[in-house]
Amino acid sequence: MPKAWQDNVTTSWFKAAFLNIFYNHINPPGLKIQHLICIPYNQEKKLPVFYENHPMKKYFKADFVCFDSIIVELKSKKILINADHQQTLNNVRATNFKLGLLINFGTPSLTFNRILN
Repeated sequence: MPKAWQDNVTTSWFKAAFLNIFYNHINPPGLKIQHLICIPYNQEKKLPVFYENHPMKKYFKADFVCFDSIIVELKSKKILINADHQQTLNNVRATNFKLGLLINFGTPSLTFNRILN
């Protein structure tokens, strides 16, 4: 991912990225949606877990991983609680990623939080 995107990612970029993931996930093969940006992602990607920079024999399965560098956790709740934020932070730290996104679809409009390691 370009350095500029890591430092300052905008709300419109997030919305476009997750619309892209959503449409790619639910649309049947061969159906093309026009005017969406291409975001590289893996769904339910198995990631190694580290403790003090030593790999463990455990793995974490992220909802999505974008650009091979952003863990994306999806929720559908009316209200996100501190435990939701803490869970995402723990997942980001345990996998040695630098950025996580906590996306909530349970409110009238999409909300998200950037989680930095």
